[in-house]
Amino acid sequence: MSRILAVTYGGPLADAEDTRLASQVAEYVGADHHISAGGPATAHFTRWPQACPNSPVLPVSSYPLDADYLPPAHRASPVHLTGHGGDIVLESSTAAWTALAQNWQQRRAKAAVTALARRVNTGPGALWQAVRDAARGRPRAMTQAAEAVAQGRLLGDGVGVWTWCPIGVAAQWLTPHGRQTVASMLDDSGRTVGDVNAGEWDDWTALRYNGAAMRDSGPLFAEHCTRQVSPFLDNEVVRACLRIEAGERRRPGQYKPLLAAARPDLPHWLVHRQTKGHFTPLMYEGLRAQHGRLRSMIDNSPLVEAGLIDPTHVHAALTAATAGVGRPPLPALEAFMITSWWLNRQAASVPAGAVR
Repeated sequence: MSRILAVTYGGPLADAEDTRLASQVAEYVGADHHISAGGPATAHFTRWPQACPNSPVLPVSSYPLDADYLPPAHRASPVHLTGHGGDIVLESSTAAWTALAQNWQQRRAKAAVTALARRVNTGPGALWQAVRDAARGRPRAMTQAAEAVAQGRLLGDGVGVWTWCPIGVAAQWLTPHGRQTVASMLDDSGRTVGDVNAGEWDDWTALRYNGAAMRDSGPLFAEHCTRQVSPFLDNEVVRACLRIEAGERRRPGQYKPLLAAARPDLPHWLVHRQTKGHFTPLMYEGLRAQHGRLRSMIDNSPLVEAGLIDPTHVHAALTAATAGVGRPPLPALEAFMITSWWLNRQAASVPAGAVR
């Protein structure tokens, strides 16, 4: 039997702690380990796919990164095992605390909020108030979100605990027409879906999002000659994990607590990790390197042409990001660029005179 090959993105822009842990895991399981060269040419937006995914998905922006570290994987095995979905099934978000409050388990919810406040060195009052507000139900929260969008106000963004629909700075990119359009959609959602358990809602919403993203990213990974497989999204794994309520899968100070409970034989350094790597340096590098092209993408975005987005606000966010000023909404910038690229690709694929 051939040895397993583990592949890791490396280089000067990689998260050093992630690279170190990946090497440690590979050694523990007896796998060969390939760390890619990385570098500025692998930053986000520095190269675009030839294939078009089935929806706007994050691997569009990280295409250069994937092209850097995945080639050895396709040469070693017909499938590439990923950890997608592990964060969802092995633990839950702080929606678990809202679910506890909804179920009249106020003491447990408040203890968890207080523990979080101690770790981040802040008072628990604002965090607990956010949990209590969310526990009043989704319909009310969606009505408030709709009103906030319509009025151009922020709502629950950056509080530190889960809310049904946080309205962040990027909502201010919307034109008056865009605000009314989005506000109407939020209001309709609140009335259509009704009240639900916060923990279950967030678990299944996140699972559906991740599952759809895996499916819709297929054409991109086919271009990398890899077939992505995610064991944590397997039906049997999902059923087993989600039989345990969200409040039990969210433990203050524990990262993916269900993993340690299910596999007590795993080493302490693996199951008690407290951090998770990120690709923020790659995002900043890509935004700086591709600033001119991205500015053109903003001006030519179908979202701008449809009168939904004011390009001056997006330009300002991009300029702030490339200059390293403040805390620009990087996820929103990334989503805007990917969606604009995808919409333009879709429009280009429609024959002249055809109706979509």
